[in-house]
Amino acid sequence: MESLTSPLSHFKEQFSYVPEVHNKEILTDYTTVIVCGMGGSAISVSLLKLLFPELPLTLHNTYGLPTLYEKTNTLIIINSYSGATEEALDTFERAKSAGVNMAVLSLGGALLDNAKALGGAYVQLPESSLEPRFSIGHQKIGLLTLMGREDILQTLKQKIELLDMAKLELAGKALADTFSGKYPVLYASSTLYPVAYLIKAAINEGAKIPSFVSQIPEANHNELQSFVTDDITNTSSQFAFLFLVSTYDHLRILKRFSIMETMYTEKGFISSKITSDHTDILKVFEMILTGYYMATYMAIAKNVNPYATPFIAAFKKKLTE
Repeated sequence: MESLTSPLSHFKEQFSYVPEVHNKEILTDYTTVIVCGMGGSAISVSLLKLLFPELPLTLHNTYGLPTLYEKTNTLIIINSYSGATEEALDTFERAKSAGVNMAVLSLGGALLDNAKALGGAYVQLPESSLEPRFSIGHQKIGLLTLMGREDILQTLKQKIELLDMAKLELAGKALADTFSGKYPVLYASSTLYPVAYLIKAAINEGAKIPSFVSQIPEANHNELQSFVTDDITNTSSQFAFLFLVSTYDHLRILKRFSIMETMYTEKGFISSKITSDHTDILKVFEMILTGYYMATYMAIAKNVNPYATPFIAAFKKKLTE
């Protein structure tokens, strides 16, 4: 069992990584940054924006280049952990043709080969067997280094050192036990939505369980009804709810969470709530890692490998055929 949780036990070690920016001298000055990435490579960007909202940073997670951007003062970072992501490779070719200020962040693959052949700026992530969603430490450090934000990088490292991994593992295992045999549905406001999405993805990929995430208040206007047909029929035997709540959420949103929890409980649903401070870097990472441990222990309970995603790999292979 220890081997299955070791990527999380060693999570803090990722933040000792010191990347090298190759061909840094070709990068020109910029005032905004666009990071192009998918999946786990996109999640790192969303989390940076949550943790450091002052960063002039936006995410582009599809093919090509953004429709609108200022070419003369924008740095485009193409982030693909594997270096084989189809959308990232397409963006690289478009960016090369457009002559934009561009850098690459990747472990290897065709993307890194292309960057080297071009003589472009790049950071090569360290060799690792980690899935992209577990490499958010390496990716954050790589992104901040390319952006030249040593100040933020040091703040991040100091906070990570304070994480109590044993405590978070116990909390995650308890959640896995609570949600045993259920499809987890995660709810958060815009403040913690990136964290909720990250945990949802970890459950999908790790435990191989359908899991869903929705944002409050929008979900109250439609999704709320889908779990309860009428006074007699509902889906409490299949679904359970995890609420991720920030102490700084709008008062009306806090009321919505409270009412949802009460109404779902009255209908026989299992629910859990994690309340934290979305402005506190340490608290955000505690929530993330609790969710990661939850996903990992759900996988262990199913006797499946939490780090292998063969069906996704098969899909990506078919895209290249």
